[in-house]
Amino acid sequence: MIKDDKFDLKLKTLTNNSITHIPDNIRKRIDETLISLPVKRPGTKKIRYIVAAVIILFSLTFGIIFTSPRIVEALKQIPVIGFIFEFIGDRGLQNASKKGYAIPVNKSVIDNGINITITEVIFDEARLSVAYLQESESAAGSTIGVELMFDGRSLSGATGQSSRPLDSTRLAGIIDFDTYEELPDKFNLKIKIDKVGNIQGNWEFNIPFSKSKAATEIKEFTPEVRTKYGKTELAIKKITFTSSATEIDFELTEQLTGKSAKSYSFQIFDDQGQKLSFSINGHEMIKNGISKTQYKAVGPYGINFEQPSYFMIHPVISEEIQEVIDLSNLPVTANLGYRENLEVIKIEPLPDKTLLYYRGIDPYNTVFLQDATGKQYIFDHSKPPIIGDNNIFIREYPPLEKNNDLKLLATKSTEPKVINELITKIELQ
Repeated sequence: MIKDDKFDLKLKTLTNNSITHIPDNIRKRIDETLISLPVKRPGTKKIRYIVAAVIILFSLTFGIIFTSPRIVEALKQIPVIGFIFEFIGDRGLQNASKKGYAIPVNKSVIDNGINITITEVIFDEARLSVAYLQESESAAGSTIGVELMFDGRSLSGATGQSSRPLDSTRLAGIIDFDTYEELPDKFNLKIKIDKVGNIQGNWEFNIPFSKSKAATEIKEFTPEVRTKYGKTELAIKKITFTSSATEIDFELTEQLTGKSAKSYSFQIFDDQGQKLSFSINGHEMIKNGISKTQYKAVGPYGINFEQPSYFMIHPVISEEIQEVIDLSNLPVTANLGYRENLEVIKIEPLPDKTLLYYRGIDPYNTVFLQDATGKQYIFDHSKPPIIGDNNIFIREYPPLEKNNDLKLLATKSTEPKVINELITKIELQ
């Protein structure tokens, strides 16, 4: 029997006044979902029924209609706040939320008919995650343009987003932020959202932040593992396990030689040879021809999950060389190396901007224009490439001072390969 009186009353109202028949496929889906959910303490039973209600909402969205519109209205009143991390978060965030480590915020801003509510946050030593609810009269898109600011400046790091529709007008989402910066125990965080789907706007939140109880559930150690190959060294600095994640801090040091730049990525495996899902970002400093890059890898493997006996880090490298492409006779195709060709179709000089029309596998390929004087024109980073007809990308640059003898500067990459000599094993037990 359902112990939550309000929820019980709502369901009874629905049952007595509206539902004459629930289709078998919907009933079966609800039953399968409830069976698959993990056993929780009594206080979380309400969430199980909310999940079932959300399934009904999905069914309504995709055209399965019940006998009365009252059901739709009643279901819209079922609260969403409190289970976004458990509903769409990875298993690390689900674990932290179930333990009560989410900090309620409940701040809303409305612009251009879209209401965004920051419902709650989780902040431990490894990651900063923000749950939000997006509401509008019609579907507004699931991707948001977001910037996180601390102490008057943008936080450096990697931002990830995940979201799911609750019905045709509401969407629940999570903003995940990994930064190599050390944040204080208490600080003010500014969240600036300037775009929802294709709709521009201004949704700005100022949130006083403090490390939640999750920060007290931490296990960390410094393995002091170093692997050296030639003039390159990989050093493991620290391993941290929190309620929501595993964090690996490491440093890559190398002596710079030659004209080509090296691009590194990393693969992380457990003791079963399984490749793990880690978000990795780094910060490079160069001094006297020596490059030092601090990396932070964060994966959704909380402290309560079964830990492997070791991790293996596989460094992957590719060489990057700048190519100069003559644009006097268009169209022209440039071979940019590993699995990448760039075809420049047209350049359109306008009074206030310059448009580059091109095809390629990666629309975000970093390419610059250069005029006859050697001046370089950098594309507008605030405006992503537009996809035009026939899969032609359009990128915007500043207006040209000279539009003759134009060149395109692009990066050519070699095929990535694992550096076997730098593979590093991190013992955890």
